[in-house]
Formats: sequence, C-alpha cells, structure tokens
Amino acid sequence: MVGIDDFSAKQSTLGATRAKVYGDDRLILSTPTLTAATGPVAVDVDVRGVRVLRLVVEDANNRTSFDHTS
Repeated sequence: MVGIDDFSAKQSTLGATRAKVYGDDRLILSTPTLTAATGPVAVDVDVRGVRVLRLVVEDANNRTSFDHTS
C-alpha cells in the first residue's frame, strides 16, 4: 500500500503525489495521483529476477507541502 500518510492528511487535503516503482531502472508501476481523499492504493508488482528495486515519489500538484507519502 502506498498513499499520503495519516499525519499529512490530518493537517491538510492539499497533498498530492504519484508513486513509481522501478526494477533494475525499468518502470514497472506508476500509481494514479495519491491524495488524502483517495486514500492508499495497493502496490502489487512481479519482482522475480529484479536485482534493484526502487520506489520514487513525485509531487503531483506543484506543491510540496503535505506530500508525505508512505
């Protein structure tokens, strides 16, 4: 599961991010925009054979306040 964390969601509804999962530098998952209102989304990816797994969280609304994502 990945989404805006509870602390940020309680502070403001302005947080908006996107999460991307890379396996060996290849994009294997990109979430829709995550907000406090949408709640978390499940992340289910096949990582068989992947040596390096990386989670990248990007701003989705040109504001960095309340974007804490977990």
